[in-house]
Amino acid sequence: MATHRPQDTGFSPESAFQFTLDVLDAAEDLTAQRRPATPKTLTPLLRARAPGRRPTLPQLQAALTQMTRWREPILTRELLAHRRPLLTLRARTEAELNRWANIAYLTVRVREIDCPAAPELAFPGRHGVRGAIRPNRRPVPRDVNEKDEGYPASKTRYN
Repeated sequence: MATHRPQDTGFSPESAFQFTLDVLDAAEDLTAQRRPATPKTLTPLLRARAPGRRPTLPQLQAALTQMTRWREPILTRELLAHRRPLLTLRARTEAELNRWANIAYLTVRVREIDCPAAPELAFPGRHGVRGAIRPNRRPVPRDVNEKDEGYPASKTRYN
């Protein structure tokens, strides 16, 4: 009992390595089928590939742990490789959004300057040109006896 190691899977290092490769192949097959790679789902696949072998739960867990150790650096490297292009794309997108916001602002300012005498032409409302809400104008209450001159149905007109 002095030589017993609790993490010992019962395989020689070469057999353990080959078994881990078999588990990796079986896990990839399960992933392709959109099924989780658990000891319960791996056991039938491994038995079908090697009929004489009956893997135990500690052997499967050790193989899955090793497989995870192999994948972690690869995933980290892939994530870091994708991070830089994503940051570049985000910066470009933000710059483009700022550019479009500037264009919209400048377009509004140019329209205001181009039509100082008739601002309703620059900003037509949903009621047409005469019913437009003009910028920099205060609403004036409409007189009830005043004739309707094509203003919106509200009781307000703009000077």
